[in-house]
Amino acid sequence: MDLVRAKVPGATIDFKVDMDRQKIIDGFTKPLDDSVARKEWGWKCQYDQQRIVDDFLKEIRLHPQRYA
Repeated sequence: MDLVRAKVPGATIDFKVDMDRQKIIDGFTKPLDDSVARKEWGWKCQYDQQRIVDDFLKEIRLHPQRYA
């Protein structure tokens, strides 16, 4: 939340957990071992938390009706 507030001072952030959706999400949020991809392909993650926040804020500006 601090990353969002740094970009949007005074932002109010709240949400309600949809337990049915949360069960689905819990099923695919287990850590992945990407060590072979890093070793063999030189793969590395291009998204950090700041980039995720920036992309999401852009999405909200482009499609505010989805987040009302």
